[in-house]
Amino acid sequence: PTGTSKDADKDSGKSGGDLPKAEGPVAKGSEGVTVKRGGGDDKLTFVLKEVTRRGKYLVGEVKATGGPGGTKTGPADWLQPTQLAGSARGEEDTKLLGAVTGLSLLTAQTRYYPVDYTTAQGAHHPLSEITADNKLGDGDATTLTVVWPDTGQDTVTLDLEPSKRPTRPNNPFRLTDIPIKG
Repeated sequence: PTGTSKDADKDSGKSGGDLPKAEGPVAKGSEGVTVKRGGGDDKLTFVLKEVTRRGKYLVGEVKATGGPGGTKTGPADWLQPTQLAGSARGEEDTKLLGAVTGLSLLTAQTRYYPVDYTTAQGAHHPLSEITADNKLGDGDATTLTVVWPDTGQDTVTLDLEPSKRPTRPNNPFRLTDIPIKG
């Protein structure tokens, strides 16, 4: 791994202080949050009960479950950091269209995106699901594995940052109080 994409601009200005204000629904990780997609009927529920510490990394398995009527797109389309066809570093890469790139762990000072690695062609690819593009039927679930750098905490907050592209909004949400095991 080459490290992580940190977004230092998300600092709340308070050392050890409060997280930035959530811009979507918020729930405890174990309870999950249901997110509606745009103006349509698509709904997905996201749950992250715990993450596991493995050396200097945190590994999470986010469960995504389709709502009534299923979804028109796969989970990856819901979880892009800014609706780019690329990495959380802002690099365009159509090979990442189905990848989970936008789920970050949030502290008062830093937004930690998935750890990534450099391919032979020099692109950065995340240590996360690369093909999470299957539609989910009503009640169908999939597990999205993501690896983040260790934040040094006992619990973490999972956050999907709102899109920076007004023409392609995503559906931000936040899961809190997620324990770290291991």
